[in-house]
Amino acid sequence: MGFGGGQGLRLLSNIVLAQVLLTDDFGLMGKVTVILTGLLMFSDIGIGPALISSKRTDAAFRNTAWTIQVGRGFLLWGAAAALAQPLSVLLNAPGLTAVLPVVAASAAIQGLQSSNWFSANRELSVGRMMGIELGTMGVLVSTMVFWAYAIDASVWALVVGNLASAVFHTAMSHTLPGIRNRLRLEREAAGELIRFGRWLFLSTVITFFAMQIDKLLLMRFTTTQTFGVFYIGMQLANLGPTLALKVAHLVGFPVISEVYRERPAEFSRAFVRVQTVTLLPVHAALLGMILLGPSLFYLFYPVSYWGAGWIVQVLSLNAVVGLLNTSYGNAFMATGNTFYNMLISLIQVAVTTAAVLTGYAVGGETGFLLGLAVCQYAAYPLDAAVADRMKIWQPRFDLPLIAATTLLSLAALWGAQQIAPVSASWGQTLRGVVAEWRASAAAPPAGTLDGRADRADTPAS
Repeated sequence: MGFGGGQGLRLLSNIVLAQVLLTDDFGLMGKVTVILTGLLMFSDIGIGPALISSKRTDAAFRNTAWTIQVGRGFLLWGAAAALAQPLSVLLNAPGLTAVLPVVAASAAIQGLQSSNWFSANRELSVGRMMGIELGTMGVLVSTMVFWAYAIDASVWALVVGNLASAVFHTAMSHTLPGIRNRLRLEREAAGELIRFGRWLFLSTVITFFAMQIDKLLLMRFTTTQTFGVFYIGMQLANLGPTLALKVAHLVGFPVISEVYRERPAEFSRAFVRVQTVTLLPVHAALLGMILLGPSLFYLFYPVSYWGAGWIVQVLSLNAVVGLLNTSYGNAFMATGNTFYNMLISLIQVAVTTAAVLTGYAVGGETGFLLGLAVCQYAAYPLDAAVADRMKIWQPRFDLPLIAATTLLSLAALWGAQQIAPVSASWGQTLRGVVAEWRASAAAPPAGTLDGRADRADTPAS
């Protein structure tokens, strides 16, 4: 409920901000987000998963993990500041020079997050975590909207909102029950963390490219304005998958980790239950996005954003199978097989790169996006082979779900074409009504000194 409410707030803020911000603003923030995500993942050694899956729960272990996390956060901030200028030239985005170092301060802020957050995750204290997540989203949305409408309608509204939400989330993590973190490095604890994260480090680097290769190539091939349209579509398409991944991370991963530690014979059954709970509702949401994505833009967004409608459909179709592939990565992590997690990430990189570059060579930007739509289907057999090798592949769950959702997606695409003209007409009418309301609200009332009916200029009878 709380996670869904947070995604609803994000959708609402997306619509509200699009009325006053330019596609260039979203494009620049999108580029910053991709770069910062890369820096975060390139330095990830799995502190959170290690705290959740390890048998150690003592203060020395948790403080060692927290100390490494703090140092990493500040190093990332410095790295982002140093890279801002050369990346602004490489990506033809001069605004990166000022924006990237400021946004990257969030990495240092998040590095201060209490280790009690991961302890709460391990213990499935979902209620309190959900409250913090929803509060964080509320701070993010309210700060962005206030800044855009009351102070400055520019990319800085997005920047300030991200910093405010990072401060709130980190501060609230220290209100969770548990130890009071302090700087400490225990050699044995550090060794365990490094051993856990050695394959995970390489895996997360590869995972970054698996998740972001499409955006990296678009950043290089297109203008900031075009990338902004893609970024807006991506934010809308990711509402359902983000919710699924959040639930899988905060609930599903700790559950299957505990089952593997305590009752390994029941792991496959528990894994299917987690897949059922997290994936089925989101697949229904993805079908809704395929059907209604373009209409949402026709109804509620300025014309400059309408190109994002079919991008929502492409990315939602991609996620139909992509979420299944991602779920196996969580299973590998829960069983400690980080090498196999790295392997399926490498498969994702190779298949996605081949699909989108082939599509771009054949059909330009349109071909690029069509390649993105099918790449997860191409990757699934290879991911399934890896999962089968580890004896955790679930064909009785996966294959009917893929078949049914794909057929329903094709039906949704047809339905979207049928309702699009009606939505565009309604959207035009709605924008006309809003424009008239704004004009009347801005007009000075009759009888004021703007010349409409000034009594002083009226001759006495």
